[in-house]
Amino acid sequence: MLDDPDSAGRRRLQAIAAALAVAAAATTAAIFIWGPARVSGQTPAERIDAIRRIAARRPWGASDALAEAAADPDAAVRAEAVAALGRVGPEGHRGVVGAAAGDASPAVRAAAARTLVLYGDAEAAGAVVRLATDDPDAEVRRTAVKALSNCPGPQGLVSLVEIAENAEDRPDSQSQAARTLMTRLHIWPRPTDPSDRATWLTTLEVIKARDAVQEAFRAVGRTLVRRPERLPPKVDERGVPAAVE
Repeated sequence: MLDDPDSAGRRRLQAIAAALAVAAAATTAAIFIWGPARVSGQTPAERIDAIRRIAARRPWGASDALAEAAADPDAAVRAEAVAALGRVGPEGHRGVVGAAAGDASPAVRAAAARTLVLYGDAEAAGAVVRLATDDPDAEVRRTAVKALSNCPGPQGLVSLVEIAENAEDRPDSQSQAARTLMTRLHIWPRPTDPSDRATWLTTLEVIKARDAVQEAFRAVGRTLVRRPERLPPKVDERGVPAAVE
């Protein structure tokens, strides 16, 4: 005797519902027994190992645990936690990452720069630009400039151009921004010494002549001021010196 199709369908639905109930019960039991993710350890090294395990496995409550660890008394633990938030997903803890940009430890500020850029918006990029141009530590400035290259969307590109053009009191950041841009835009060779003023102004115009740069400025509603007269006379069809391709 053949099964009634409606009856068979009901049995399948009941089986699925039972399986889901079992899975939910198991999850609830696991949370009850083990609790949410937590960074623990007697020493900084142990807590750093715990952070790395959480970032790799991403258990329930991972981002909350990492945000809590970002307030650890040890700077190395704080830096690891802020960096791990970038891997796990910092969306719910923007205030924690932003506060890390003002940490007393250069390592924590550098980690904050790498994580902040993942938000991809003007506010986050602005915070990273401040680290790139105002931070007293040269390594933090270098890390912040390089981090902007990983900023999703057009904001990172715009910020790099503005650092290269305007951060005259931080020639190391200017130079790093130009090198980062020229690597990203595949421009060769890379004359990036701001002290050689004529060559530096030409370098900036070569960068700004690229379509990707102009499109990025349009996308964020910023004005890109160009000085085509600074380009060498021998240029290709886009106004880019053929010698630097």
